[in-house]
Amino acid sequence: MIGMRHFSALLLLSAMSSSIGCIPGGGMTQVAAPVAPTARLPDGLDPLPLPPAAGLSRFVLDANGERATVTEVLDWSDSQTIASGTSVWVRDHGERSRPICITPCEFDFEPGLHVLRFSVGPSRFDQVKVQVGGKGKLVRVALGHVNPSSDVDATGPILQYLGGLTATVGASLLAASLADPGAGQDKYQSTGIALTLGGGAGLLAGIALAYRKPGTFQPSTVTEVSLPLEGARP
Repeated sequence: MIGMRHFSALLLLSAMSSSIGCIPGGGMTQVAAPVAPTARLPDGLDPLPLPPAAGLSRFVLDANGERATVTEVLDWSDSQTIASGTSVWVRDHGERSRPICITPCEFDFEPGLHVLRFSVGPSRFDQVKVQVGGKGKLVRVALGHVNPSSDVDATGPILQYLGGLTATVGASLLAASLADPGAGQDKYQSTGIALTLGGGAGLLAGIALAYRKPGTFQPSTVTEVSLPLEGARP
């Protein structure tokens, strides 16, 4: 005869199986940012032929030696933001932007706050906010990366579902045998125990198989100094 403590534990396992499909893991792990670029004019810079027009300030833009596409985000809107732990997802994001140049390059900006996006691919990009005043500036960005967690194999969730279903059936048989003692009670109990334990093992194995390795996030570093630089040369 199974004691009530053991019976309660089995029912608890059955209840746990109701959360089938939960996939632990995932998320993002932050790694160290790259070393900040040195405050010098980049190699291969092709200066603009004319000085900036009145009221504009000239900026030198560089992605630490990489050819990055620079665009300016003019305005944007977000309809919904969802936070889960340290991760944030934005849905229905819309924005208006304009192309600036490919680094290394020069560009003349109006005074005020400007949001510049540097990009060298789908996993390496960042937005840099620069305040434009009366002086020109050098902005050098060492881009980090965003690598999401890997895709999940279907084997884990399927095994979770089957294991949880089997554990539920086993716990039900066990509960029925204890509620109505009679002929064949031992047979129903042994079958219920076997199904519950086997299903629980399958559920745990499915959780392990469905575990997602966390992705990695590396923040960018920015070096921003006023121009002209003393003794600087491309």
